[in-house]
Amino acid sequence: MNITDFEPLPAPLQIINSKVAELADIEWFVQREDLIHPILNGNKWRKLKFNLLEAKKQGCKTLVAMGGPYSNLIKAVAAAGSLFQFQTVGLIRGEEVQNKMLDFAAEMGMHFQFTKRSLYRAWREEPETLKDILKQLDRPYFIPEGGTNALALPGVAEMYVPAWADFIVAACGTGGTLAGLASSLLPNQTALGIAVLKDQGYLDIEVSQLLSQAKTNNLIPASSGNWQIIREFHGGGYAKVSKELQAFCVRFSMETGIPVEPIYTGKLFFALEKLTESGFFPHGSKILAIHSGGINH
Repeated sequence: MNITDFEPLPAPLQIINSKVAELADIEWFVQREDLIHPILNGNKWRKLKFNLLEAKKQGCKTLVAMGGPYSNLIKAVAAAGSLFQFQTVGLIRGEEVQNKMLDFAAEMGMHFQFTKRSLYRAWREEPETLKDILKQLDRPYFIPEGGTNALALPGVAEMYVPAWADFIVAACGTGGTLAGLASSLLPNQTALGIAVLKDQGYLDIEVSQLLSQAKTNNLIPASSGNWQIIREFHGGGYAKVSKELQAFCVRFSMETGIPVEPIYTGKLFFALEKLTESGFFPHGSKILAIHSGGINH
């Protein structure tokens, strides 16, 4: 299949009936990016689209992605390789493990290289240190952690964001989804990124740099909308799950029929509920939450 022929389904828009929202006189909606394709969906497809087109343009044959053993990106790159005829290699943080995520990626044809955390950190911070690995592969194209780079932004910007939405809320790991959303908003709209890990302020820098790089390369409009990072709902850090959050995920899924997991989307909707209860959103606000898919292990 050619990348340009790939047509994911429109993301369904669903209202969330909530007593919390009703009491606060606001409305919650969710955009189900998790339902646009059986194996290549969510924000990872959005981030990958223009990277895949660039890889084809450069004549690359091998997609190389970085991630942890439960990484949504690893799964998405493996699926993209199978769909669009790329070889795929996953550089996996930590010791060798087996789980459903990696089993899926292996079924899609991905090869893995597990590595010590210290070396993985060096690769992430200085991608130039990967050159010895990349030169061993057949015409490689490197995709950074989370799929986040300037080319990710125009793909995220293709998400449908209705003009009536006052706040667009998304889980925020590496900043690419937030930056892409911010690049496509109307002046009266605000994108909120719910940080899922302790970021010590680097995410603000990352989002600003991504927007600047994408604008410089004419990938997005010269102006971008309002955005803000909310940091108090990471729950201790990436993949840290409290009993309160776990219980919330179970309750929310049962009440709404919307599946969530505690790594990304659970923290997103937990934050949405707590922010609503605290009066963060003005009365009458319409809130659009982006369901970006999630880890299925």
